[in-house]
Amino acid sequence: MNLGEVNTKDSMIPMGNFDLAAEYSQVVGNHYYFLRKEGERTYTLYCDRRRKVVTFELEKRYGFLNCGIYDGQFYLILTHNEDEDAESADELAVVDFTSGKVQMIGRVSPLQDSYMYHGKLYNFMPEYDDGDDVAVEILDPKERLRDKTKIPYPEKDTADKTVYIDSIIDGKLYYSTRQKQGRIWICRQDLETGEIEEIFSYQTKSNKVVNTSIEMDQQGVFFCEMYEKGMKLYVIPWSGKKMSTVTRRKVSGYVYNNQYVFYLDKNLRIHKWNRKTYKETIMNVSVDKESILDCTEEGIYIQETTGEHRLLYLDLNGKKLETIWDGEYIEEDWEDDLCGSS
Repeated sequence: MNLGEVNTKDSMIPMGNFDLAAEYSQVVGNHYYFLRKEGERTYTLYCDRRRKVVTFELEKRYGFLNCGIYDGQFYLILTHNEDEDAESADELAVVDFTSGKVQMIGRVSPLQDSYMYHGKLYNFMPEYDDGDDVAVEILDPKERLRDKTKIPYPEKDTADKTVYIDSIIDGKLYYSTRQKQGRIWICRQDLETGEIEEIFSYQTKSNKVVNTSIEMDQQGVFFCEMYEKGMKLYVIPWSGKKMSTVTRRKVSGYVYNNQYVFYLDKNLRIHKWNRKTYKETIMNVSVDKESILDCTEEGIYIQETTGEHRLLYLDLNGKKLETIWDGEYIEEDWEDDLCGSS
């Protein structure tokens, strides 16, 4: 893997795409953030174990779509509920942490996979008309400037004309593309010079592998095989050790801190994999419903994705389980918010 020196702290921040506000969760600076709807148009952002950060309201003409914290500000991407141009544009906004006021920044193209990086919003939009590249729309929230850049494929005779964006790290955009005979290339493009590097070539052993991706932190590279259902995970340390298997079983997702990797198995049990010793343990806690895991250096947050969206906190040893949110959640009018009804 030809990576060289990479500043892994210089990484993009995702603006998640959610069906409900309660599905939002994010770890920033070793703090866990989550959102709840607490009135017809009222939302509250919480930190860690239910410390209130800010409460804000949306006007009736806006519906919730995406959100994320970047550089100490809480950004929202909203739909237009009462606008004839609602299908052609969304609205980018920011919430003032002191006053709770929602300030509109400007309209953006409908977003699918969007990220904040170096103060700009990156919107990854596959273009299928020419089949040879993918467009990235870049929006500067301060100057309202739009620009597009093209990410070409490493070869034009690829069997699959789809680019899979992984991340932006240290000024480079990482992506993968499938070629003939099941070979997948992971590449990166310098956002300043446009230079393309092919950093990793991977021959899949199974035709059921849909795609692969990489993720990096200060300790190493996470290499993930993705299937239609689930994924398999491997780790390549920066120290030069060989690639190690975290799990060959298919899992729904994974999270990690400096000490451990955590994931849920098909029986919804939490597994803990030690990044130094490579030893795995099954924690004495299982969840009742399909859930999303997040973690800080102190503990694990378990967010249910169905029903009442119960939120739990578990210490790293799996001995202390605490309920942060027990289902006090307002769900009425979500269909109106999401579908654009007045």
